[in-house]
Amino acid sequence: ALIVEQAIADGGSFVDILRRIFIRQLQAVEDDIGLRAIMDIYLFKTGLDPELHTARLQQINSGQVLLEGISDAMRTGITAGELRADIDPLEMARAFLAFQNGLIYLWLLSPDSFSLRANAESMADILVGGLFREYR
Repeated sequence: ALIVEQAIADGGSFVDILRRIFIRQLQAVEDDIGLRAIMDIYLFKTGLDPELHTARLQQINSGQVLLEGISDAMRTGITAGELRADIDPLEMARAFLAFQNGLIYLWLLSPDSFSLRANAESMADILVGGLFREYR
C-alpha cells in the first residue's frame, strides 16, 4: 500500500503512476527480504495442506479485493481517456497482476538468472504498451 500511496503522491498522469507502481513493486521484491518472503509464501507455500486451508482462503479473498481495486483504477484510466476502452478493466487488472506475479515467480525460482530491479522498467514498457492508448 505504501508503494501505491507514494507513486500517487509523486504525481504525473495515470500512465506515469501505474507504470511507477509496477516498477517499484518489482524492485521492492528484490530489495526487501521481508516482502520477498511474503511473495514466496504467496506463490509457493499454499498447497493443499489442511493446516494452510484458512490461509489459502484469506489469500483468495485478499487477491479478489486487490483485483477489484486495480480494476477500479483501470476504469479511472479508461474514463480519463488514457487506457484503451476496448478492453474490460477487469481483464486489464488480471493482466497487470498476472504479468507482475509471473515475473516475481520466475525471479523467485531463480534469482540469479535476471534482476527484477534492472529489468523492471523494460517489463513495465511491455505491459503498458498493450494497455495504454498512446504510450511514449
